Amino acid sequence: MFTYAAYNAAPAELAAAAPAELAASAHTENEWYRLLRAEPLIGGLELGFLHGLHPHGIGRLSALLDPGWRNIATTMPHTLAAVDVDPAYGLASADADGRRRAVDDVAQLRDEVFALREALGPLAVTTVELQCAPSAAAGAAGSTHLAASLTEIAGWDWSGVRLLVEHSDAATPTHAPAKGWLSLDEEIDAVRTASARTGAPIGQAVNWGRSVIETRAPRGAVEHLERLRTAGTLCGFTVSGVSGQPTSRSLPWEDVHLAIADVDPESLLTTAALVDAVAVARRASPLQVGVKVGAPAAPTTLEERLAPGLATLRALADAWAHVDAGP
Repeated sequence: MFTYAAYNAAPAELAAAAPAELAASAHTENEWYRLLRAEPLIGGLELGFLHGLHPHGIGRLSALLDPGWRNIATTMPHTLAAVDVDPAYGLASADADGRRRAVDDVAQLRDEVFALREALGPLAVTTVELQCAPSAAAGAAGSTHLAASLTEIAGWDWSGVRLLVEHSDAATPTHAPAKGWLSLDEEIDAVRTASARTGAPIGQAVNWGRSVIETRAPRGAVEHLERLRTAGTLCGFTVSGVSGQPTSRSLPWEDVHLAIADVDPESLLTTAALVDAVAVARRASPLQVGVKVGAPAAPTTLEERLAPGLATLRALADAWAHVDAGP
């Protein structure tokens, strides 16, 4: 079973699969979640935190989710919205106040996670994904600051919920980044430091598209997966496409979560590229595997919004079932 990122995300995430202002219409929202619950490959959702896990509260969210799902919560929507107005904000910030604000927001997310688990049971949220904002340019962020944040956060009682640090594209001298946050090596160092200090098994996650945006090559995602597998911290893998060329809804190297190339022909996420990545990820037995794919250009129905993501999900499931995990 796989996770599906289908939430109505922050304004900076322009490629959300869900319709804009989904929660404003109870009828539309009910139908959206009915379609998600009807897909047997979906074993949980990636729940985006933006001031909360749902605009109308945990009671509404718990009524929408399949009680058998194992969901993950991510701070990505909140982090993107925050850094857009507050460049010092983030768990890796060199600015003490900016880092404090980010840590306090994770504490709010923790309260939401516990409320959802109380409503649906302890498996309602199994992992929480954290991000390493702000920009690493000019010393605004660093591994030691991230390690300090992770040490504090991992020291809280999470009652079995696993913490994962999701890698986004890092700052690089060769091209303008999409996000430009910490490098994978800096994140590995921070995770190792915080895990040693707390004894908590903090993991790491790779998003295929974001690694390719950073490295400008599909092989880059495989290399990131392999480095985390070697480090022993690979716990999450999200499939999300990207293109080096303009598409009907993106500029080159824009993080708009394209589908597999069978659906989005400009996408670098071919079946062969997906198989290469799965061959590495499967050997790590990650806790969380899923897809994050946006809606196509000008969809007219909810089914059309979901179609690219479900096609990518089925390609992932096929690769996962047939690729040899190896030693």
